[in-house]
This record gives sequence, structure tokens and C-alpha cells, in this order.
Amino acid sequence: MKTYYVSPHYDDAIGSCGGKIYFDFLSNISSTIITVFSEVEEPFSEYAKKLHDYWKIENPYLERKKENENACIIVKAHEINLPYKDAIYRSCNNKYLYPNDGDIFNPINSLDNDLCNQIIENIKSIIKKDDIVYFPLGVGNHVDHMIVHNVGVILKKEGYNIKFYRDFSYKCDLVLNNEYKKNIFKLSDELIEKKSIAMSKYVSQIEMLFENKEKIIDYYKIKLKGIEEYYE
Repeated sequence: MKTYYVSPHYDDAIGSCGGKIYFDFLSNISSTIITVFSEVEEPFSEYAKKLHDYWKIENPYLERKKENENACIIVKAHEINLPYKDAIYRSCNNKYLYPNDGDIFNPINSLDNDLCNQIIENIKSIIKKDDIVYFPLGVGNHVDHMIVHNVGVILKKEGYNIKFYRDFSYKCDLVLNNEYKKNIFKLSDELIEKKSIAMSKYVSQIEMLFENKEKIIDYYKIKLKGIEEYYE
């Protein structure tokens, strides 16, 4: 039996579950992070270019991939990157599916409908039914998070051992039904520090997520009260 954490983007699993991932390591449990949307595609939309400028990166593929490698080293996680493009890069017939700021928080574009099935088949080629696999709840309604959450829901219905984690950095717009049992994982100071160090490796995302590097540990210790939320 193996443990997997399915991450829409590079920083999502560690940002949401980094404490537990490192706790797994300390408990001799090997964890693997599966990042779904790790690919980019040129030409970039104006929206994507704007984000690249904000992130201060010139090569979004190589730089963000390296950030993730460095973060995974800190929490002792293995990594698998699936070949799907982030929403800000996806297009069809030379038209971007999510071309403007805010579009990624609108309903999933109908042209993305087959994407869910593709991801399901890819993940099925990696996991087994007795593996423990954590998926995002999709709070915040980011289209990539919702697509990955829907994959988890479908696999759970098919008998896979699926659990869910609360996505960090998003306000909870999702109404959870009674079928999910909430479990609180309280992080020790050691786990908060290790998670914060790992998140500091996502240099391009720090300003957007935390304002600056010094505020990362307070975000997890004070704002999130040193807890991670899991649902099953």
C-alpha cells in the first residue's frame, strides 16, 4: 500500500498537506505527490504573461518544476508530474479557454470536459485500489482544483481508497455535504517549520500567497491555527 497526494499545481499539495507528508516520512511512510497540471504551452496569453511578470520568472516550466523539486526534498516526498497544461495555458482552435483574470474561478469550460477522463485513466495507471490517495476538496472553485476534485469523486465511487484535503489559500465557498467526515491533523512546531521551509522553495509564488517569506510560518501557525483538514 502506498500513499499519494494529488496536487492540481506544484504548490497545492505541500501548501495544504506538507505537515502530514513530512509526518508520514517520520512514520516510515513513503509519500508521492502527483502534480496534474505541470505543463505550459506557447504562445502565452496576455493573462499568462501578466502572471509570469508578477511571479518574476522567465521560464515558467523549468523554474516552477525546479521549485517543486526543492520543496519535495524538504518534506521527503517523491514526485510524479502528469502532462497536462495549467488552465492559464489551455486553448482550443487558437482561443484560450481562460483568457482573463477571474476566468479560472468561473465554471469549468465545456471544452475541458474530456480532460477529467484523461486524468482518471492516467492516475489509474499509477495507483492501486488499496493505496491511500488524497485529492483536493476544490474549495475556492479554481477550475483546475475542481477538475482534480471531480476525478477524486469519480475514483472514490469506483472503489478506490480516496480521501480529500482542504485546499490552502482559498476561502471556503464549497458547501460540504454530510457524507464527508472531517478529521483535524494538528501540526507540531517541527512540522509547521518544515512545511514553511518547503513552501519557501516556491519562490515565484511567495508574494502572491504570503506577501513575503517571513510571513509563511505565521500563516500556518496563526492564520491556519497549525492544523490541516482532511475529509473521508
